[in-house]
Amino acid sequence: MSLAHSTLLYLVYNLSYAFISMPAGMLSDRVGRKRVLLFSFLLFSAVYLGFGYNQHLLGLWVLFFFYGLVDGTKEGTQRALIADLVPSEKRASAYGIYFALVGVLMFFSSTIAGLVWKKFGAEIVFTYGAGLGLIASLLLFFLLPNQINLSPNRIIK
Repeated sequence: MSLAHSTLLYLVYNLSYAFISMPAGMLSDRVGRKRVLLFSFLLFSAVYLGFGYNQHLLGLWVLFFFYGLVDGTKEGTQRALIADLVPSEKRASAYGIYFALVGVLMFFSSTIAGLVWKKFGAEIVFTYGAGLGLIASLLLFFLLPNQINLSPNRIIK
């Protein structure tokens, strides 16, 4: 793929991200953060399986569109969930901890993914990522209370 085409591929990702972000935020306000995040994590798993096994250029364009939908539904909803779970006087610290952990974990996961990719190939890396997305979905489903029962600022004191 040429540099121009790969740039357009990321344009598709960014457009789908921007297109879904506000509606996803509004939906998470109506139906709950948990449901929107479950959808996002499950879609992540499907997209990652697609990345691992896709053999067609058109499939790559479709996958980048859906990956934009994943991030557009996930990013804002995760941040809103932090605001729901943490009292306002501790929210800045919670966001700092969240972003620090995400940054550190992304560094290590990217390094490990690169090593695994080099030794075993892309299919294994993306299948592993898809599996982790499914595990995240299960943990979210079973460990996070339903928003109906979740009083804002009551989880972390």
